[in-house]
Amino acid sequence: MTGVALCLFYDFLRIFRLAVPPGKILAFFEDVLWFFVAAVVTYLVCLAKCNGEVRSYVLVGEGVGFLLCRLTVSRGIMTAAKPSVRAVKKL
Repeated sequence: MTGVALCLFYDFLRIFRLAVPPGKILAFFEDVLWFFVAAVVTYLVCLAKCNGEVRSYVLVGEGVGFLLCRLTVSRGIMTAAKPSVRAVKKL
């Protein structure tokens, strides 16, 4: 579930980038923000479930969840978001 949540947060950033196209510097800082949030979330999951120890299955599980979400749910979200953002921009 953590990987799916991180993927959905990344989709939020992607939709924000569609609405407000960033420059290279802002895109860099958005990516750094995402990595920071992902690291903190991963640490908190490890702290709650594994007594603070980083376990490989937690990282693999996050990666698989992220990848599955990206290949399925994320495509639908972005397909719906692109015309919606364009319509809002026209208003």
